[in-house]
Amino acid sequence: MRYLAEVHVGDTVTVRMRMIARGAKKLHYINYMVNETQGVLASTMEVLAAHADLLRRRTSPYPPEIAAQIDAMIAQHAALDWEAHLCGVIRV
Repeated sequence: MRYLAEVHVGDTVTVRMRMIARGAKKLHYINYMVNETQGVLASTMEVLAAHADLLRRRTSPYPPEIAAQIDAMIAQHAALDWEAHLCGVIRV
């Protein structure tokens, strides 16, 4: 998590997510919190998440239909005309 600018009571913020990559069980994405009132990027949060089967209580591969939807979103986000600034250490 990186805090880049203050957000004050009453400011309007939006949070946007950009998917980066996925493995069979893992998903790499980054969230951006934008202070719309001030027109600045307020914070970022880079995440490596794991899919879990709650019945088996273990990590497990994404179901094929979910994996396909994630892959489509990753492709859309990769086509954006701006670079996602990442920490560089997270790998899936």
